[in-house]
Amino acid sequence: MEDDILKRMKIVEEVMRKVSQYPEHLQKETYNFIMSGISKNTGINSDTGRKKKKIKGKGRSRSGIVTQLNKLINDKFFDSPRSMKEVLDKLSILGFNIKHEYLSPKLLYFVRTRKLSRHKDKEKRYVYYTQKLQKSGEDSE
Repeated sequence: MEDDILKRMKIVEEVMRKVSQYPEHLQKETYNFIMSGISKNTGINSDTGRKKKKIKGKGRSRSGIVTQLNKLINDKFFDSPRSMKEVLDKLSILGFNIKHEYLSPKLLYFVRTRKLSRHKDKEKRYVYYTQKLQKSGEDSE
């Protein structure tokens, strides 16, 4: 890597020699442009000549909402039918402020995997609930 940096620095020196007849402000612009390109390609700070530290962001987990919905299912939140607004309110309390457009496909995933069921209520809005499986033979007598 050092050989690569040395090659790039020689190119910079050569370019700077060629632009030395230009006005000073153009020389500075040329130098800054070249150094920013080197910085981007090598990860070296053009001001200090040292490697830039990569800052690891906290980042949000892709499965954050799905995980929370699984917890709500396990905590029997969906034992009674819940509207989209009720689910959004509960997630908001848990610190997940999302739009209904983002939640809808997640709930549909749980419907398709049969962890939740849904039907339309009187207002023609979907309500989501856990399936209560009835064992055969319970109706006898």
